[in-house]
Amino acid sequence: MDTTGLTPKKMRKGRNGKRGTRYYGTDGTLVAKTCAKCDQVLPIDNFNPAKAQSDGYFSSCRPCASKAQKEYRYGDSKTTGRPTQQDKYREKYTQRTDEEFQQAIRESYPQNTKKCPECQIVKQLEEFYKNKAYSTGVSVWCKPCTSQKSAKRQAKVAEADPEYY
Repeated sequence: MDTTGLTPKKMRKGRNGKRGTRYYGTDGTLVAKTCAKCDQVLPIDNFNPAKAQSDGYFSSCRPCASKAQKEYRYGDSKTTGRPTQQDKYREKYTQRTDEEFQQAIRESYPQNTKKCPECQIVKQLEEFYKNKAYSTGVSVWCKPCTSQKSAKRQAKVAEADPEYY
């Protein structure tokens, strides 16, 4: 991004030891800033809003923040040496015995019914897939809604890459 005509203002050093720069327009509004991760000067539209920050935006740009979040959640625990959030969750619920699994379902749904958030209909638990990975033991959406979501997802992938299937 071209920063000519903009007023630069140095930011204080962050946790990573780097010092970024904010760029202000002639009217005094924040126009651009330096990403704390990739060190690129980007327009302010590339940063997510953050009320806690002094300038109102996160220090890292959207692509860098997204990458960091994905690494935190789904990163390869074999290379990093520490379990990811998803690994911890999966281990906690999938290690249950069948009796513990059935007990979790009974405790979560004493009436043996659940409301599907997609179609907004209260249905019997038989209308939902059972899954040990969920804390309640029952999938979020009912079977018909799950099938519709899956079909939409497959259609979207097929549209983007016709040779995928």
